[in-house]
Amino acid sequence: MPREITHDHKLRECEALLEPFLSGIAHLGTKLACVLIQLPPFFTLKHDEHALRDFIRHLPADVRFAVEFRDPTWHMPRIAHLLEQHRIAWVWNDITAIEHASEAAFGFWPRTTDFLFLRMLGDLEAKYHPDGSEIYEYRELMWRRDIAIDNWVEKLLSMSSDARRILLYVGNQFEGYAPESTLRFAARLGINLRLPGPDEVLGSDARQMDLL
Repeated sequence: MPREITHDHKLRECEALLEPFLSGIAHLGTKLACVLIQLPPFFTLKHDEHALRDFIRHLPADVRFAVEFRDPTWHMPRIAHLLEQHRIAWVWNDITAIEHASEAAFGFWPRTTDFLFLRMLGDLEAKYHPDGSEIYEYRELMWRRDIAIDNWVEKLLSMSSDARRILLYVGNQFEGYAPESTLRFAARLGINLRLPGPDEVLGSDARQMDLL
């Protein structure tokens, strides 16, 4: 979902923005797994619950959605029930600092629909310098979160029998190099993946990577 809707308008009075966005992504057809509604940290339960409820009520039923909360005050049973009513996934997001990495999977992470969406983002507070530039060059694993991965995999497997699909997103900030972290997750889930070779990444391979 565009930031103009989620951050600038805070889900309010954004019909004129939402309609062309949904029309544009309709061309993806069956390749559209879901639309991520990533809410900002300043979108809070106290001030924005009504806006969320009103926004969700007007979403089309033929597109799947997932909501990612960044403020912990949303972690309430009534909000989980709201998403459950509208078949919207509650995004599980790991944004813990490295010293608390093993704790993340044991938070309030309800399953609210028939698919799961796990986003491994890492410590966002340690991502940028004060001037906005990134602190690290992400080229290799720099801080392994082995216990965290094991815990998340156990949680996914415990609910996989009831899930039609599991979506997993890994950012560089999670362990320092997202492609390698993705392979580590896949291996624990019994999935055989490979990283693209240098020719594929640099574009000198005659084959086109299937980004969609």
